[in-house]
Amino acid sequence: MFEHLSDLENLIFNRSGKTPFAKFRREATSDSSSDLNTLSLIEVLKQLAKDSRRSAEESLPHRITSELSQAFLASKQTSPIVAIAGILNAGKSSMVAGFLSPAGRERLLIGASNQEGTHRFILWLPESWKNDQSLWQSTLSQIEGIFGYPPEELAMNREMAFEQYNGQYSREYMAQYPTSQPVPPILIPLVATDSWLDSHGIGLMDCPDIQTGFFGGDLDSLAVTNSGTSQHDLRTDTAQSMFAARRRAALAKSLQISSAFVVVSSANSIQDEVVSDILGVVQRSMPGLRTILAVNRVPRRYTSLEISNEIANGYRERGLWRVYMAYHFEGPLLRERIPPAKLLGTRDQPVAPKSSEDLPVFFRIDKSPPAQPPAEIVSEDVLVTIGAQLDPSQLAKERLSATLISLTTSIHQGLHDIETHNQRSLSRRDRWHDLLAQTILRLSTSEKSKSGELDSIRLQVSHELIQQISTSLEKTAPWWARPGRIAIRWSSKVQEAASQATSWLQLPAWITRRTTAVSEFVTSRWRTGDGGRVISSRDFFDAITVQDLPYGLLAAQQIEERKLWEERFQNALKRFQSESRIRLSNEQLDSYTREMWQRMSWGQSFLTGVAPAGLLFAPIIAAAMLPFEGGTTAMLTITLKEFLGAGLATVGLSMMNKDTMPKLAEEETAWSQVSELFAVCCDELGLERPLPEKMPKLKTANSERTLSEATLPVITKESIDPADRIYMIESMTFKSIKQVLTTFG
Repeated sequence: MFEHLSDLENLIFNRSGKTPFAKFRREATSDSSSDLNTLSLIEVLKQLAKDSRRSAEESLPHRITSELSQAFLASKQTSPIVAIAGILNAGKSSMVAGFLSPAGRERLLIGASNQEGTHRFILWLPESWKNDQSLWQSTLSQIEGIFGYPPEELAMNREMAFEQYNGQYSREYMAQYPTSQPVPPILIPLVATDSWLDSHGIGLMDCPDIQTGFFGGDLDSLAVTNSGTSQHDLRTDTAQSMFAARRRAALAKSLQISSAFVVVSSANSIQDEVVSDILGVVQRSMPGLRTILAVNRVPRRYTSLEISNEIANGYRERGLWRVYMAYHFEGPLLRERIPPAKLLGTRDQPVAPKSSEDLPVFFRIDKSPPAQPPAEIVSEDVLVTIGAQLDPSQLAKERLSATLISLTTSIHQGLHDIETHNQRSLSRRDRWHDLLAQTILRLSTSEKSKSGELDSIRLQVSHELIQQISTSLEKTAPWWARPGRIAIRWSSKVQEAASQATSWLQLPAWITRRTTAVSEFVTSRWRTGDGGRVISSRDFFDAITVQDLPYGLLAAQQIEERKLWEERFQNALKRFQSESRIRLSNEQLDSYTREMWQRMSWGQSFLTGVAPAGLLFAPIIAAAMLPFEGGTTAMLTITLKEFLGAGLATVGLSMMNKDTMPKLAEEETAWSQVSELFAVCCDELGLERPLPEKMPKLKTANSERTLSEATLPVITKESIDPADRIYMIESMTFKSIKQVLTTFG
């Protein structure tokens, strides 16, 4: 069994290093795993739990980890540990004292006030365990693994032990394990040993009360974790509730080391909701744990049968293993109903301050009929002999079986949660694809046409397109614009631009100082939406936020993190600018630029020097400089006529008549560019590109198209929103987990 547990641990934590449990899918083809992030089952579930409203202690990955730890403990533990908890002033510590030697009782804090209450977990263990170094170290390691802190040893000095019991740290412990923030004492367990526990054959865990009016160090630590709350404000019913919740959580955690559990209640609190609360904690955190209800301080006017019936009626559904009771000592009447103290198994040792005659004798009353003093009570019906009735191997088997059932259920739940999440993510992706495509379309078109539909789609000016237009202009230039007939001088600004922003662009040699000034003017026009539209990452995010209203994909907190979104869109624009290889038809473009040169009169070009030639290249410089202004990437959407006419408009040249200029199939190029920009945006946002049959359909006033598959390589980043991530379970690992779970029955 231990081997199977180790195999399961390796599988769900991905510790084998051979086969990953799950992979965050990063591209459309699932057969390439080199670009996938390998995650374990626990890591995937932790990511899924981030959006849950449950606390970390209640989350599924925490539950699986805890149940796996419990299974390991159950498979290794050789001696039972009985946990004892109870409501305030029910006599829990007096019950613990009944198991201890007089020397042990010396260090046991017993009293009715908060200053005499138990505010720490104290594990009383058999003396022989400490003599076995291997067993002792293993036990201490288990305790530290459960509580999260190394245990502190209970002092031999009585006063110091009382201080530890009451929730105070010892100087030695704090010096050995310093912490940056106050640690609630309840989280640091105490350990002590007692020789009488060897004869009882069990260890005990004395648990702190869930109810308490004593704050102590808890108040400081709670104020630290709730910085907006003053200590004065914490001393309220709300504070009591918060402390109770913390103690319930600590109790649930501590039960991992227990083989049986005793809840102590006073007779007048049998129906107290705190008792039900404690039993509920046990049933939720350790289902199947043998649970005992012990009723203390029963007035002697009640028979054991009356108490037994009362409990049977009130706790019928609680699955109690056994029920015990102990009569109250006070009062002169019916004293014969108090069982003799010798049933506690006192030894011939010096009498402790708290003598055995003052300790309650708990006897079993769930039999039919229950024992009723002064009739004789057989020894096996007395609570202190329970150790002899707890078969360690049987308890470990039961505990392991119950834990494995819970562990198996939790893992199956985790697998189901991942599948459910993936289905929701796939549905969200379909909506994301449509939202992203519609946003790109709106950014790629001008304002609405007269019919109210989106106007014709525009070109997106990429590096490739700028280079192509520049080459065409140079190739078709007339003889008078050739570089050999022009005195060439670069302005310092153009030189700087060429070395930084336009280092990728092969600029023609006849660009002059005049071109730079025109380029700046052209850029200012585009930024105001005149003859073109400049799109930045901020524009992209604002547009997708508006478009998202009917989709509901962006949560409010995500919009607040717009910097991350803008970075992703900026990367997408930058990648499109540098990697897109979509071009216009060279033949059509050359015909177009040749016609433009011809429309410049020979006489006018001589009168103005090389100005007209520079004007044609002004938009080239402007577009090349545009993506690098202010350190951010921007993109220009424009028609070719608007682009090449931008520089000419500055001197009033009217050479481009729509009816007489050669026709270009630029709309086809523009649609291909939309498909590529859509693809890189999917990659940047961590959205798997859609399959061909699921490509978005877009419509303008002039056409309706289905986006095509992009040829750019897939380089998908992690999704910004965890809700959009898809986790693929590696089939062999998934099969192995199923096989291991099957071995648990």
